Amino acid sequence: QGEIALQRGTTAGTTTQKRDGMALQAMASYALPVAELEKYKPVVSGSYTYVSGDKSASGSPDNNHKNSAWNPMFENQGGGTIYNSIFNLSNLQILNATVSASPIADVTTSLSWNGLWAAQKLTAGTQAGIATTSLVQPDGSSFSPQVTSNKALGSEYDANVAYQYTEDVKFGLNLGWFVPGRAFTAANHDIATQAIASVGVNF
Repeated sequence: QGEIALQRGTTAGTTTQKRDGMALQAMASYALPVAELEKYKPVVSGSYTYVSGDKSASGSPDNNHKNSAWNPMFENQGGGTIYNSIFNLSNLQILNATVSASPIADVTTSLSWNGLWAAQKLTAGTQAGIATTSLVQPDGSSFSPQVTSNKALGSEYDANVAYQYTEDVKFGLNLGWFVPGRAFTAANHDIATQAIASVGVNF
């Protein structure tokens, strides 16, 4: 399946700026037809997501500059992943590959990889002026890391286990690792990790 979305319009306020953003996504999944593994319900899936970046190096709002960066507004892409927490969904290319299986009744497991690249070339330095390089901190504030002109933002690896205890109660566990890419200098090259345990109850 695929989807394309366009953003058009003019910002309101003291400075007007035209918006010209685009996003597209393609997704596919395939149940592996292996008789020996049929009871485990193995499925491989993949997706490609593109959200445009601002073609201007400064990205400053002015009456003469058309902002081509995708405005994420209210997005729900990549929920539960590290990259979704630290990157704004703008100026990104995201490639995903996932394999999932059900080893025993009511238990689903999956392993996934997400590769991230900037859609527009970054400007080396502390502040590139492109939305992707403003990382979101846990308290909601932003931080501008040291970046290079390389587009490779990094890779994330996730392992998930879900247990459907009853029809209305579900337990989950996620382990994730985000490895920064060559877009970041050595000063911002530490691996980020997370462990999330969850309980879902439907009323």
